[in-house]
Amino acid sequence: MTIAPIAPRLRRLALPALGLLLAAALMYTYLRTQDYDSTGYFENVALLRQIKQLDARWELDAMKSHIGLNQNYDPLVDPLREMGVLPQHLGALAAAPPPGDAGRLRAAVAAYERALADKAALVEAFKSHNAVLRNSLTFLPTAVDDIERLAGPRADAAAAANRVLLATLTYNQNPSDEELREAGDELAGLARAMRGLCDRL
Repeated sequence: MTIAPIAPRLRRLALPALGLLLAAALMYTYLRTQDYDSTGYFENVALLRQIKQLDARWELDAMKSHIGLNQNYDPLVDPLREMGVLPQHLGALAAAPPPGDAGRLRAAVAAYERALADKAALVEAFKSHNAVLRNSLTFLPTAVDDIERLAGPRADAAAAANRVLLATLTYNQNPSDEELREAGDELAGLARAMRGLCDRL
C-alpha cells in the first residue's frame, strides 16, 4: 500500500479549509453587521441630523425675534421642547454602545446635555432682555412726545430728546461701538437739557 505524497494531500485539504475560513469570515462579518445595525446606526444618524436641524431653527427663530419678525416667543419654546426629549434617546444609545465606544459616547451625550442647558439659559436671558428692549423702544417715542410737551418753548430739550430717539433707533438697527457712544453722548446732552428745564419750572 503506497502512501500518497504529502504535498498533493495538503493541497486537497487546503481548498476546503480555505473555503471554510472564507465562510467563517463572511459569517463573522455578517454577524458584526447585524449587531451594528441592531444599535440603530441609521436611526442614530437621523437623530443627530434632527438635532442639527432643530438647533438651526432655534437660532433662526431667535434672530427673527431679535429683529421683530416674531410677534411672540413661542417659536423659541418649541425647538427646546423637542431637543429636550432627544437626550433620552441619546442616553439609551449610550447605555448600549458598540464595544469600545461606551466611554466616549457617554461623554459626548453628557457634553450635549450641558451645551443644551447652557443654550437654553442663554435663550431665556435673550427673551427677557429682548422683551425689555422692545418695550423700551415702543415707549421711547411717547416719552419724547411728553418731553416736547413739557419743554414748551424750550426747544433745546425737545431737540435733545429727538436726538436721543434717533441715536437709539439707529443703534438698535446697527449695533456698533460708535453708535453706542453717540447714543450715550446724546443721552448725556438730554440729561443736561432736562436739568436746565427743571431749574426753570
